[in-house]
Amino acid sequence: MPLQTAEYYNGDSSEFTEPNPAVYSCNQFYPQSYAEIVSQGYIDGANHIVSIRLNPIRYNPVSQVVEFVNNLYVNFSLIPSSSQPIYPVKRFAIDAPKYEAYLYNLVENTEDIENYRNVPGIEIDPNGPEDFNYLIICPDDIELGENSPFAKFIQWKEQKGHRVRLMSYSQIANHIDSGNGDDTGTLIDDTPGKVRKYLKRHWQYHGLANVLLVGGMNDLELIRYAHDMRCFVAGTVPIQNKYPSVCILRNFRDLGATMEMCSMESFSTQATGH
Repeated sequence: MPLQTAEYYNGDSSEFTEPNPAVYSCNQFYPQSYAEIVSQGYIDGANHIVSIRLNPIRYNPVSQVVEFVNNLYVNFSLIPSSSQPIYPVKRFAIDAPKYEAYLYNLVENTEDIENYRNVPGIEIDPNGPEDFNYLIICPDDIELGENSPFAKFIQWKEQKGHRVRLMSYSQIANHIDSGNGDDTGTLIDDTPGKVRKYLKRHWQYHGLANVLLVGGMNDLELIRYAHDMRCFVAGTVPIQNKYPSVCILRNFRDLGATMEMCSMESFSTQATGH
């Protein structure tokens, strides 16, 4: 029987998932492979991480035979990548242990990290005018000066060793580092796209490692409205097929950095409570 969707405590129930005839009428073991790559990506610039699923239990729905495998041996064939890695050139000392722990806690074969890890030469604790490791991005109607609602929060973070910068979405969109294009070929020049490019550049060249996004999911600064790709195939772009997507989150997290989101209401509560 197929795995069913979980029932929820609030009483919501899901429909029964019927067996897929394409799978249950096939006279072969499922899954077909003992091991398969399910995902892959890069951490901290150029460390290639691959998730492999092992299938020691397989089932043939026609013969109703369950196969158990006691031992699995996997061989890897490694070849050089054709793409150029993205290395950070600066990093703050307070953030260095986080990247180290993130990588070692993520993989199973920690004994092999030193053999394959890319560790570029990094300037520690940079002090240039654009060098900071903690960025707060807020809506344009929030005061940025000494009377900012983030003043005490920034002071607390700086006491912990962070260098903090508070900016509005429009400030970032108009910054020289959020101009059109980057080395990955991105040409998106709306506010979410510019924020993404600004974050990537400051991670790579200025030690940025922590970002706090302030605002709800309905803020235009956070959301891009994209079209369902099926509309383009059909040759039409109906307005009702637009859907929201937060375009800057995953790209920055893939670099191994920290991304947080909060509304002004939740931030005010946290700020006064601590």
